[in-house]
Amino acid sequence: MLISREQKKEFQDSGLIKLKQRLPGSVIEPARQLVYEKLIAAGWCNETGWIGPKLGNQGQFKLKSLKQCSHSRVFRALITDEIKSCLSELAGRQINMTPPHSQLLFTAPFTSVMGAYTGCWDVPYAIWHTDLPPGLSTGLRGIQLFSFLDEVRPGSGGTLVVSGSHRLLSEFRHLPGKKLKKKLRQKPFFSDLMNRHYLMREQLMHEAAEVDGVLVKVHELTGKPGEVFAADMRLFHSLGDNCSEHPRLMVSQRFSGE
Repeated sequence: MLISREQKKEFQDSGLIKLKQRLPGSVIEPARQLVYEKLIAAGWCNETGWIGPKLGNQGQFKLKSLKQCSHSRVFRALITDEIKSCLSELAGRQINMTPPHSQLLFTAPFTSVMGAYTGCWDVPYAIWHTDLPPGLSTGLRGIQLFSFLDEVRPGSGGTLVVSGSHRLLSEFRHLPGKKLKKKLRQKPFFSDLMNRHYLMREQLMHEAAEVDGVLVKVHELTGKPGEVFAADMRLFHSLGDNCSEHPRLMVSQRFSGE
């Protein structure tokens, strides 16, 4: 057994866990090297680090060659059989990878995902969304894997996730994105999270709040190369600013049992 009962319970409650298993360096390092080869060819990096534009926004850094990484042999080799088995155990049934495969998540250094870069990291108030909407008695429908090709430290662009949010609004048969956000904004915690004028959003990472009997909290996904998070695809999540001097290199893979 790869996943303990305690881990399964934590995943059911929060929708997010960090696995004990890791992606080995033998698959991580070739993928990391490929990304840096693309960045060097684009003139954004050299052997010493980042030399590309600074004080930018995420829209400036769209490089076709980076998107092509996900179609490469080394990226397709990232998700090991052990990790696939772990996620199937979490789901309680066989689940399989769905496109896009081994998607690169890239955020350039000194980059804001919401307007002009200020250099001051904060929990974002916008771009919050779910990849699968909550629905009446749907249960777990998909798991999203997040891993790291390079170390991602706090404030360095790691994905932000609201644990517990997959258990909210489940009484509705179907809630598309805009209606979901509208209903969540009417609830405590989320009214602050999505309020650009609320100046204490970072506090939402430090203290869990109870919403409709469910504990919710913002988590910033950070980690070292090969470490793996598993997230219920109904979780509310968003992009984060990268206030570091290093590009954020993560990889995502979705799994479905449908």
